[in-house]
Amino acid sequence: MRKQELQTLFENLSLQEKIAQTIQLNGSVLIENDVMNTGPMEELGLPKELNVYEIGSIYNINDHQKLKELQTKALENSRNKIPMLFMSDVIYGFRTIFPMPLAQAGSYDFELIQKAAELTAKESYLNGLHVLFSPMLDLSRDPRWGRVMESPGEDVYTAKAFARSIVKGYQGKSGMQIPQYHVAACLKHFAAYGAPESGREYNTVDLSNQRLFNEYLQPYQAAIEAKIELVMTAFNLLNGVPATGNEWLNRDILRSRFGFEGVLVSDYAAIKELIPHGYAKDEIDAAKKAMIAGVDLDMMTSIYANHLAELVTDSYFMTLLDEAVWRILTLKNKLGLFENPYRGLEEENTGEILTDKAKCVAVELVEKSCVLLKNEGALPLNKNKKIAVIGPYGESKLTLGFWASVSGKPQDTVTLKEGLSEHFQPNQLTFAKGYNLFDSYEEFGPMKKGMEMLNGPIEEAEKLMDEALMIAKKADSIVLTFGEQFIESGEGASKAHLNIPLKQQRLIKKLHELNKPIIGVLYTGRPLVLTEVEQYFDSLLLAWFPGTMGGLALRICW
Repeated sequence: MRKQELQTLFENLSLQEKIAQTIQLNGSVLIENDVMNTGPMEELGLPKELNVYEIGSIYNINDHQKLKELQTKALENSRNKIPMLFMSDVIYGFRTIFPMPLAQAGSYDFELIQKAAELTAKESYLNGLHVLFSPMLDLSRDPRWGRVMESPGEDVYTAKAFARSIVKGYQGKSGMQIPQYHVAACLKHFAAYGAPESGREYNTVDLSNQRLFNEYLQPYQAAIEAKIELVMTAFNLLNGVPATGNEWLNRDILRSRFGFEGVLVSDYAAIKELIPHGYAKDEIDAAKKAMIAGVDLDMMTSIYANHLAELVTDSYFMTLLDEAVWRILTLKNKLGLFENPYRGLEEENTGEILTDKAKCVAVELVEKSCVLLKNEGALPLNKNKKIAVIGPYGESKLTLGFWASVSGKPQDTVTLKEGLSEHFQPNQLTFAKGYNLFDSYEEFGPMKKGMEMLNGPIEEAEKLMDEALMIAKKADSIVLTFGEQFIESGEGASKAHLNIPLKQQRLIKKLHELNKPIIGVLYTGRPLVLTEVEQYFDSLLLAWFPGTMGGLALRICW
């Protein structure tokens, strides 16, 4: 759509239609069931006059047919036929899950990272998505913080290079339009979300301007220079002011100094969180402060929906609303949605999801992101020897990491045992669980049954230990998988102690007593303390959460 046509459309919008464009809701508001929900659902209290089919965007519906039906309803039930934006928490792969971002950044192969991002964009595009809530560019230096796994780590240079690779991979060549098979990227979380006190999730951040500008803001700036289309605000306080209501941060720095011209979206309910932060006295004050700070999209609250109409009786706030709506419409135009509201939804493209090309890139990225921490002669594995694969991760498909469950499928995962089976005869490989990865499935609530199906029943600990020792005695070498559960890292997964669990330490020591070479394969979403166990291994491979093709992690050692 030409700029003049877009201007005509904009001028034709009523106040309620403008307000609707600033609202982002979880798809469960419009579609029952089968929706990935990343926050506590509560009654939103949306105003009766709001036409929910005119809201600007929906997030975390990852079903091709549901998105197509939803876009049809939006077009049929809105006066100006403005398409919805579809966004999702696709962090390191849509259906083909690549190694977690911290692992990718450690590969230092930024061309390969860009290829993985291009494939992620294509799979997301073919599923009808327009915006991905990544890359996460929060410089992270405290491994107690759970979201370390999503970040490119602690080094400024690496984080900047990672930022450029992801933006280019997602969005393609920068220009007036985002090309076919590409999507808009949304960096998060602006700013300094990765530096909370004591590594505690959503905690306050206290940084000097020297450290803020020379280190923590650098990766965001690199993404903005690469022409990223969206920025997400952070939950945290930054030097006493919540990021979502911080005019200095979002207008003076983000827009004026860094030159960002795209859409600024709040994190989940972050505008409402201005109240418990003590920064806003009530909802209308929260709306006021967020608008002044330049937040265009209100994710998952009713604050803009209920209070912008009152605010814009002041012409200053009407100007701010107009600016926000124009940025949102401009993004939709860059995506070509006015010409084709069904972008990526025209037909099923299942044959182009999880392709051989995507798998090959995933394998290469696994090989380059794994870290050989130690090798005292146990690797490479001797293909003429018998190998005992011990530990639940040997056969587990739960090695994708925290965020992969949004669109990835564990059943696609190549397990370590399956990877080894490509190079060893069946009579050379034996497996024992050794210990329970989970002590209970009750914490998974409605996902309890699915988790049990994927990971097997909870078994008696001593029985598992005895079986592992018996199998290990008959083998020439032992490959022991150990580390974290996937839910121990990610959002809301801060951790006070980074040591290997005692039940795993006990098994490691028992296996060491057999006087056989032990190769440890460590699965984790963060750096862990290995002081108590390192001495018992002859070789140690840090596999991280390696994604769909992670079972081939040991290939680098053959």
